[in-house]
Amino acid sequence: MKTLPNDQFIDIMRSQARKIFSKSGRVCADDLRTYCGQHEIRPESTNAWGCVFKTGDWRPIGYRSSLTPSRKGGVQRIWARA
Repeated sequence: MKTLPNDQFIDIMRSQARKIFSKSGRVCADDLRTYCGQHEIRPESTNAWGCVFKTGDWRPIGYRSSLTPSRKGGVQRIWARA
């Protein structure tokens, strides 16, 4: 697993979130975690996850329980472009 600087990680995740949204009309953190697992990347700090959708061009459209084992069913937002 490769650890990326937070700013680089956030840029990659934002780009990937836009791609996922353009295909499915929604995106959530689990979608991005799947991408990270496939590409074997992670941020320096887990706090980086909280920055991905804080750009003003995303809006929450719902909630669901995470399917990622490390999240232990924690609630996450489902996002769409604003």
